[in-house]
Amino acid sequence: MVLRVAAGRNPRVLSDTVLPLAVNPAAAQFGTLFETLAATGGRAREIRITIADPLVRYFVIEAPSGLRSRAELQAAIAARFEEQFGLAPADWEISANLAPGHDSYLACAIPRNLLEPLHAGCASARLRLRSLVPYAVSEMNRWRRRLPRREFWFAAAGSGSVTLGYLAGNGWRGVRTHVAAGKTEAQLPSLIERDGLRLGIAHQAPLHCSGLVSQPVERAESNTLTRCGAGLWPGQNETWSREHRLALSGIWP
Repeated sequence: MVLRVAAGRNPRVLSDTVLPLAVNPAAAQFGTLFETLAATGGRAREIRITIADPLVRYFVIEAPSGLRSRAELQAAIAARFEEQFGLAPADWEISANLAPGHDSYLACAIPRNLLEPLHAGCASARLRLRSLVPYAVSEMNRWRRRLPRREFWFAAAGSGSVTLGYLAGNGWRGVRTHVAAGKTEAQLPSLIERDGLRLGIAHQAPLHCSGLVSQPVERAESNTLTRCGAGLWPGQNETWSREHRLALSGIWP
């Protein structure tokens, strides 16, 4: 999905184009994407890219003790990634949110074969890359001020997948992206039960979920589920809002 958006306090979608783009992370090709950007970009010289969660890898790392440098920390994060996924860290761009006061951190890895063509395409098109973030990270950043300080589950629902994580007071306990067929909200209870067993979480905790669009918004909350950003895009219907939800993640009202 390629969108041209008028920036400002109340962003407006000026044009939208659906691309039949099948991305192979091992050998990503984005020629069609940048051709479309050139054709529809107008005077736009900046770009924001949101990456669907199935293309990335999320994991949690406990704060290692006795580290003497940032290089040792990065090596520990890379080792944890290789241990969990059995993949070569050199082929991935790995970063972690090292929140102060936490003893475990959320980390994310993006394939370099995906990143490098995007950076090269932006440079060739003379586009300033303002942000390039995975969907769940974008959603957490967007709604973090509305999330509780106590323990809770957070789910970022996308098209065909949902990333589910558990955040305790002292850090993340676990994060995993699941395939979601049909209505995501109907599958969340079983996913939470499964991940809770895996993580050793026996008690109930509130669930905050983004990405589920509904109208009216008043129907979007219950005793067990609170939705973030559940309203429709201004002036658009529910179908349009669902189809464009991921692409507009960082600025959703």
